[in-house]
Amino acid sequence: MTEVENTIDSYIQNINDKNYEEYLDNYKKLLEDRKKCLKSKKCIYDFTITDKNIIKKKGETEVFNLKLPKYVLVEDRLEEINVELKDITEKIKFLQNVINLESDKKMIDEYKKLRKDYIELEKEGNMLNEYLLKVNKIEEKEKRQLELNNEIQKLETEKKKQYAEISMMELTKNDKGFSHENYETLIKKYLDNKELHKLKLELKINKSLSLRTDDLFYNQDRNNFMGKINYMITELPNVHKKTKKIIKKSVSKSVSKSVSKK
Repeated sequence: MTEVENTIDSYIQNINDKNYEEYLDNYKKLLEDRKKCLKSKKCIYDFTITDKNIIKKKGETEVFNLKLPKYVLVEDRLEEINVELKDITEKIKFLQNVINLESDKKMIDEYKKLRKDYIELEKEGNMLNEYLLKVNKIEEKEKRQLELNNEIQKLETEKKKQYAEISMMELTKNDKGFSHENYETLIKKYLDNKELHKLKLELKINKSLSLRTDDLFYNQDRNNFMGKINYMITELPNVHKKTKKIIKKSVSKSVSKSVSKK
């Protein structure tokens, strides 16, 4: 594995990490609890929301502390990179027209730095694009969609042949030697669409996959946003709950009392 592949895989592992799964459950529940609490006059909890944490308190006691993950919005970052690359390109073009072997060292160093920055940004952009392809399994989905479309087309073609054959047999129903058994069997085959429906359903699901995070967004375009991972987790969240103390009854004391009574 290359360094870039290792980096991409580490970010994909963050998406599938159990801490992130737990965070999604608790994030939604905390916001729902807060909403209910704001509407209730008898609410005994206070909620504090910052860009780093969501904290639930009962008086001075911290009941729940949800440390939020750190994200990179990949498509936004790609736009930033494109703008930066254009800016650097213009600066490099300008320096290429004026720089020579006798140029000031400061100008030469600036040129080298611009070249280095350009290469680093280009490398980051390639990594982010590769990440989007891999984390969303775009190639796998497109391949499966193609397979499903081919299978559906094949079955639909077969159905058309069966219909044509049934129509031809219909014309010869009164002929001597006509096989009613074959005719009925062919009709049954034609009317059996279980496999076709199954393939079409799989294709529909494949095209409209949803994510657990979709439930957290309400004002987004379903077709362009939902079912697509366009973020990268750079730091995983953490869930801290106040644990309830379990008071264990002493078995030995109760046993000794029962023995003494005997």
